[in-house]
Amino acid sequence: MPTFDQFAGQEVASGIRSNEPVIAFETEGTRTVLNNLGLIDGIIPKLGRVLFRECRIMDNPLDRIFRKSALPFGVGWEDAEFVAGGKNKKNDGTCVPIGNPTMESQVNLINLAWSIDVSIKDREINKAVLSPEEVGQFVAQKMRTPRKTLAMLKYRAETQIISDVIDGTRSVSSTDSSDGTGTSVTYAPTVKGYAGAVEDLGFVLAPLVQGTPATFAQASDAMDMLIAIQNAATEMREEGTYYSALGINTFSLEKPNLVIEEKVLNALDKAWALDGAAKQIPTRTAREFLDTFCDVVTFPGAFADLPTNASYTDKRLAAVLIDKDSCTEMISWEDVESQRCAKERLTGYNFGGASAMSIYRGNPACAFIADTQ
Repeated sequence: MPTFDQFAGQEVASGIRSNEPVIAFETEGTRTVLNNLGLIDGIIPKLGRVLFRECRIMDNPLDRIFRKSALPFGVGWEDAEFVAGGKNKKNDGTCVPIGNPTMESQVNLINLAWSIDVSIKDREINKAVLSPEEVGQFVAQKMRTPRKTLAMLKYRAETQIISDVIDGTRSVSSTDSSDGTGTSVTYAPTVKGYAGAVEDLGFVLAPLVQGTPATFAQASDAMDMLIAIQNAATEMREEGTYYSALGINTFSLEKPNLVIEEKVLNALDKAWALDGAAKQIPTRTAREFLDTFCDVVTFPGAFADLPTNASYTDKRLAAVLIDKDSCTEMISWEDVESQRCAKERLTGYNFGGASAMSIYRGNPACAFIADTQ
């Protein structure tokens, strides 16, 4: 087969003529290499164009299950629900019927906030000798960076709160700036779990490792997990208190959301294909099977660790069924403020806001956990 060697000798620095190519074909182009280049008459080569790539903002796959609403007043809201229906008892002949059904509630307070700065200098890019089109691209992409940070903040926050299926604590070393600078801060909340039922699958499902697919030790483990999810989704449609963390006598009005790591879902598909029983239905995958009784919500990352709880040592969240009416984010405020700085000749922008994000503990929810080792 033809190979590159017949052309390689011409694709080194100055292989065709002086400074063409400027560097060897597979050599890394760096600013040091650029600064070291020069022509005989003292003319220094310049970059002819700058292509400002689009600042990619993640389309958060978890955000769609959080109902959005406004919270213009106060610092939160209360979810309240009657625990059960009115009592049916023998008629005692009293002239006034009296019944006092019990009510449970959950208070949700503002628990998420952001303050993201970006500045545009009037002459920030003059010395780069950019075209008007390139200047427009530069400004447009720089103004996308606050939205990029906010999208990731929401994604990470939703990953955390969805992983709070059990009671426990957390302790995370952090700083007061998202780039790791500033003052050290210890994040240490006490978590109240929202899952009414926690089902231990009884097998090992190793934590996800970047660059490595998720796997089940044996296909039967994956089948057991699918059957457990199907059973819980079925039971959540019948009125009862088993799946409600607040003990509400309730049920799911429609198929619940199944939140699961996409890599684990991929592993379920693979195991389904290898299992002898599943081969009886060659046209159906694990995804299609799950779709018959729940709405699958996948995300490419991993669940957060379970809150620290002695009863769940060496356990991890494998999946969770959540009633579709459970996840809410109420926006207290969100806006952009700008101000001019005369001496710096710049305009500074601050993207700020706050919201209350919660998962209602009264609705049915079932978490599926597995061993990590």
